[in-house]
Amino acid sequence: MEDTLDSIVESAFSHDWLLAALAAAIVVIVVVLVVRAWFRRDELSGEPPDRADPTTDLSTPAPAPLMAPPQPVVTLERGTPTIDLTAVAHHYGVMPPAVERLRKALDHAAVPLEDWDSVLRRCLTVYRQIGDAIGTVAPDGSSAATLKSRAAEALAAGATERVETLLNQASDDDAATAKAAEDDPKFMLRAAASKSHLGALMQALLRHDLAARYYDEAARMAETASEEATANYLQQRGRCASRAADYGSAAEALARAAELYERVYGADHLEVGATLAALAAAHRGLGDLDTALSVLQRAVAIGELTLGADHPDVIGRLTELADLYEARGQLDEAETVYKRVIAAGQKTLGGDSPTNAVRLSHLAALYGTQGRFAEAEELFRQALQIDETVLGPGHHAVAIDLANLSVVLRTGGKHGEAEKVYKRALDALERTLGPDHPNVASILTDYAVLLRETDRTAEADEAEALAAAIRSHRAAAGQSS
Repeated sequence: MEDTLDSIVESAFSHDWLLAALAAAIVVIVVVLVVRAWFRRDELSGEPPDRADPTTDLSTPAPAPLMAPPQPVVTLERGTPTIDLTAVAHHYGVMPPAVERLRKALDHAAVPLEDWDSVLRRCLTVYRQIGDAIGTVAPDGSSAATLKSRAAEALAAGATERVETLLNQASDDDAATAKAAEDDPKFMLRAAASKSHLGALMQALLRHDLAARYYDEAARMAETASEEATANYLQQRGRCASRAADYGSAAEALARAAELYERVYGADHLEVGATLAALAAAHRGLGDLDTALSVLQRAVAIGELTLGADHPDVIGRLTELADLYEARGQLDEAETVYKRVIAAGQKTLGGDSPTNAVRLSHLAALYGTQGRFAEAEELFRQALQIDETVLGPGHHAVAIDLANLSVVLRTGGKHGEAEKVYKRALDALERTLGPDHPNVASILTDYAVLLRETDRTAEADEAEALAAAIRSHRAAAGQSS
């Protein structure tokens, strides 16, 4: 396959190119094909870190996750993810078997290769928080406390099935104690907390439907004991339901959570804003863009009031707002908000942050849809320079930047430059994601279009055949293409 790819590249070396738009999700926009870096949107989300212990004080923002390791926790080499279990386990304060358990979860969930590093980081952070929460339970001599202590040990060792069994038993014991004490709210909240820890565990294992179920159980247990805790469990239930694409259930839970938060804290509290931001995403998932817009606008306003205009959560919500404007065809509004997001990122993160590279690409993509190719090229070049400098020339994000740039160069009539950039993008993709990755197939497919446009039919047929072979191979293996 590599020989075939090389032959296609070399035989077309002196001709014009059209390069595919690629990312975790590939978006075709009008005539211009532009990569929207959806697979990196976690960096921009206005969603606060998930709490493994939702009974903590909700009147202040959730604590930031652990400091990220200076290097990726996952490296990609020709489609194979590699993890230094010992180093990663040491950084996150767990045992290597726990990291291996999460690696298996990513594999089972068929997480796209390009997302492995960001997803594993989030899962490890949540996993560590669960351990901190159940590992600090005061030993009071009760059977529930003993069970939680054993669960903490099992969690550190990566024995997640045993953790689930032990925490369910602990919850049952606390619930029984509460019932015997005439529904003592203290024990009901303990029972609910164990269910919420299981919800967080299932999130870390990417089993979002089961996580939503556990958070629902926690909310029902806490309902008569604490509106505050109930709201937080409902919020987490809604987030997990959205991740499981159960947007109707998500919207219901999040709307109820927002109502409870307003009653407990007031209409402009930061938790109300965070919940509304998640609710807007659920409405968008349902296709109700009008409701999503009004809810998200309120979430932004609350965030600006409580957190400040340049807070990362607010900027994340603004990014979602700009994207929503674009989806509604309100391109002028989208441009205005994207520019604000970029300015805030340069102010708070510095000009060389990969997060800013994503944001630059978003605005460049918007310019591409409007035929503003020179402006789009400038921004894509800035994004490429940032990612090459910070992430290294072999990173898959660099390959996506190169793909974006080549599209704009080709559409702007700079065919010679586009071809050189295409060759670099293909090489980077093969070295990281592998030669049979669907993004490689997408590049070849779109390149074939250009070949036909330039009357190079035989080469176009060869490129299309190779792209089809990649997709066929992945379909036979049960992989997404």
